[in-house]
Amino acid sequence: MRLPIVCFLILFATASFAETWRETAINDALAEPKVHSAQWSQEESFWIAVDDDGTRRDGFAEYTCLVLALAGKPQGEIIIVTVLDHNSMLQGNFKELGKKACR
Repeated sequence: MRLPIVCFLILFATASFAETWRETAINDALAEPKVHSAQWSQEESFWIAVDDDGTRRDGFAEYTCLVLALAGKPQGEIIIVTVLDHNSMLQGNFKELGKKACR
């Protein structure tokens, strides 16, 4: 009878851990002065919005992969980081400034 309870607790703890690192990733990304917003659009897709200064932000997307790893992203989980223009996002457009697949 105890086995179902133990299985439930393990599943609950695993879900809580996944939630925690994702929340930490948002908070860590928002701590960057350039970042206006950060959100998970899907489980495997992380969006950050910055001001468009006319340059590509692939390097910033790659840096964000490090932020995700330090937040606790499980090794081997692939997350796509997309850097978007903050102003166009406010208008309902999604102008992509950079992108990186974090492995």
